[in-house]
Amino acid sequence: MREEEALRQLGAAQRLVREAVEKRDRLTQQKTQSLQRREQLGEKVTFSVSFITEDLFLAGTKQKLMQAETAIKRAERGVEKALQFYLHAKRQLMVIEKLRERDFSNFKISELKRELKQMDDLYVMRSALSGLAESQSILGTESQSKEEASE
Repeated sequence: MREEEALRQLGAAQRLVREAVEKRDRLTQQKTQSLQRREQLGEKVTFSVSFITEDLFLAGTKQKLMQAETAIKRAERGVEKALQFYLHAKRQLMVIEKLRERDFSNFKISELKRELKQMDDLYVMRSALSGLAESQSILGTESQSKEEASE
């Protein structure tokens, strides 16, 4: 159960990285398009406001790109943490499974010993009872012969 939760967290962290990378790629594409537009502004007569607007857009996009890079690094650290948590949970599960297997093996051995002891006790009782029956039958024939002899 804990392993499943760790796996979900790992998936969520990886999704955050993917989203941050996609955002960075979109910003890079916007920056490239803005640079191309600015180059085209120089080919025809335009107002300086267009250059200023494009430069401001480029500056803002560069700032957003730096923030996106920071977000990617942060998300990658989150993936590393989630992966470590998942691996730890996986190791704990393996330890628990090994303990269960060992306990089950010990249980089977103790059950086998208990059954063998019961069988031994049964054989001892059977042997004792058959010995008792033989001695009673011997005694019974002796007492019967004494009774016949006394008659």
